[in-house]
Amino acid sequence: MTLAPEYVHGAKIVAIEAKLTKWRDALDQAVLYRRYADESFVLLPAENAGAAIKARAGFEDAGVGLLVVRGEKIVTVFDAAPSTKHDWRRDYVYFRLLASEKRPTGQWCPFPTHQTI
Repeated sequence: MTLAPEYVHGAKIVAIEAKLTKWRDALDQAVLYRRYADESFVLLPAENAGAAIKARAGFEDAGVGLLVVRGEKIVTVFDAAPSTKHDWRRDYVYFRLLASEKRPTGQWCPFPTHQTI
């Protein structure tokens, strides 16, 4: 079962793997997230991001972006490549997000009907 294209038009799933120090582990996990996410990032504190920044080629080869936390801001060091080769996990995650009671305030998310699936 997959979602009808018109149902997910404009929807974007972004995955972020946050770590304090283990950027290689975070990169490995973020690569797996590309199965369901349209973009996947690693998030690190700025003071621990130096080695990951130096490994930019590995991130780019994997299609994963890098974000760093500087104070109260999150800065994009480099962007993620769009992922379009999704498996069944994307539909699963999308349905879970729709069913969540923690949707952003003021945004309406209709549940799909059997006609849209």
